[in-house]
Parts: sequence; C-alpha cells; structure tokens
Amino acid sequence: MFGRDVEAITLRATGKAMRIATTSAEILKRRVYNLHQITNLDTIQIKDEYEPIEEGLDKVVIERNLTVLEIILTKKEPEDKENHVGY
Repeated sequence: MFGRDVEAITLRATGKAMRIATTSAEILKRRVYNLHQITNLDTIQIKDEYEPIEEGLDKVVIERNLTVLEIILTKKEPEDKENHVGY
C-alpha cells in the first residue's frame, strides 16, 4: 500500500463519504504498522450557478457551505504534533 516513495496519503471527503473515509483510514492504520494520523475539519463555500432556459430571466446563484473532512496518514511523526488538534 505505502510504497517506498510514498510518505503520506491524504483522504478528503464531504457529506456521506466522510464515514467511508474514516473507515478507510482505520483499515489502512491496521494494515500498515506505525502510521501517524492528522485529522482536520474545514468548511468550503460552493456556488452553484443556473442559467435560465427562457430568455430575459436572471441567473440563479446558490451558495452553500460544505464540511470537509481531511485525514492525513503519514509514516513520519509530525514535528509540530502539539499544534495539531486532530493528532
């Protein structure tokens, strides 16, 4: 799984995929010995723009906030692990 050239793997997920990313990280940690995990939660803003079918109408723009889960699995122990809340 982790080749000799691979130092870290980053899993990112939103919505229902967060559960799958968490499960995948746990499976990797059991299969690969001595992995360190850093977990971050963040929000991003997405703008959806819809063009009207009929002429003369305005574009509709919908802004939504999505929660993003980021899991970093690394072989090296982070130097600043005290600064990471999710370590």
